[in-house]
Amino acid sequence: MKQKERKGAPTKSSSTIFGMRPREAFVFLLLLVLVTLFYTQQINFVVADLGRHIQNGELFINSLTIPSTNFYSYTNSYFSTVTHHWGSGVIYYCLWYLAEFEGLTMLNVALYLIAFCFIFSLSYRLNGFSTTLLLSLLALPLLASRPEIRPEVFSYLFISIYIWFLYPFKQGLMRYWSLALLPFLQLLWVNLHLFFVMGPFLIGVFIVDQFINEKNGSKIKALVYVLIASILACLANPFGLKGLLEPFLIFREYGYMIAENQSVLFMQDRFNKLLYYHVEITLLIALFSIVYVIYRRKYHKYFISILLLVVYGVLAFIMIRNFPMFGLLFIPFAGQQLQDWVDSGKYTFRKRFPQAALGLAIFLMIISASGRAGYLSPNYQAVGLGLLPNSNKAARFYQQYNLPGKIFNNYDIGSYLTYHLYPDLL
Repeated sequence: MKQKERKGAPTKSSSTIFGMRPREAFVFLLLLVLVTLFYTQQINFVVADLGRHIQNGELFINSLTIPSTNFYSYTNSYFSTVTHHWGSGVIYYCLWYLAEFEGLTMLNVALYLIAFCFIFSLSYRLNGFSTTLLLSLLALPLLASRPEIRPEVFSYLFISIYIWFLYPFKQGLMRYWSLALLPFLQLLWVNLHLFFVMGPFLIGVFIVDQFINEKNGSKIKALVYVLIASILACLANPFGLKGLLEPFLIFREYGYMIAENQSVLFMQDRFNKLLYYHVEITLLIALFSIVYVIYRRKYHKYFISILLLVVYGVLAFIMIRNFPMFGLLFIPFAGQQLQDWVDSGKYTFRKRFPQAALGLAIFLMIISASGRAGYLSPNYQAVGLGLLPNSNKAARFYQQYNLPGKIFNNYDIGSYLTYHLYPDLL
């Protein structure tokens, strides 16, 4: 029986972006402009980690050294540590050397946009344009909650790529050999950021789904081979097994509480930002979609959606640094279950929902672009490339007057000092 085509879904005759209709492609391009504004933010270098990453990269390029201790610390220099993001530092240093901080900003924006496009294209194929656009705008404050130049952007990119490969493979739309790319990506990922463990986890989720649903032996075998190869690839880091286990051990060694590692409720109690309420709303939407498919006894069909929304929703709730990961997966998978709810409604509702969702999405885009919607709008005052004005004046003052003595510092300003004062004054 021929499956009825979902309204707003791509058609074979389409020839624009992702197979969109021309009007959809135009709206999507406007959305990309808005997303770009959220991420094109000048760097608050004083409290950014970027300086340390650049210094790590320079250290590797000049001497092939990867710090395995508290290398820049004057109080506990020999304390053992795993520099899990060393590869990101090399990339940042090389680009900084060629194009300075402006080039780093452009790289960061490009990586975020590519990750977003992978997710949007998958969701568009699954859920149609209106649903995808609406949920993208709901997720945008989560995605843009951490616009700084950090190695974690590589994890967002790889998560998007993995999902983009694995879900079409589940549907029979991706060839078996295409999965061979994932272990090679894993080889890069393990040397770029701590969240590399998400790669094997995602592959494992799709293996379990195969056992629950299709029970396709050849697909299971292919996924298992890819999982084994990806885990072995994780050992290809300068720290070996210790580097592989670092994601499970790193939280033992923080000297004090880090804001980005706290829960939504913890931060909400101290900083009454509207963003935290927005996160709770998206979590409730995800919860509604899960409860709905369970009530309709479709939990087998939507096993992947349910599991990923639960896992990444919990991660976002208990640790605010995980907002962007949840936001990325919220778009296709909450959308998938929401679209199922729409498709099960009455004819009039099914017919009107795409127009209503599109209208609401465009309204949100206008409000967001106006610059008067708080956390829903880009920070237009900081839009630009490179560093915020006067970012380096404090360090230059210190260097100009050759001030003696050590500087008491922490996670916030330590990287700034490392960039400017190592090795002469640090």
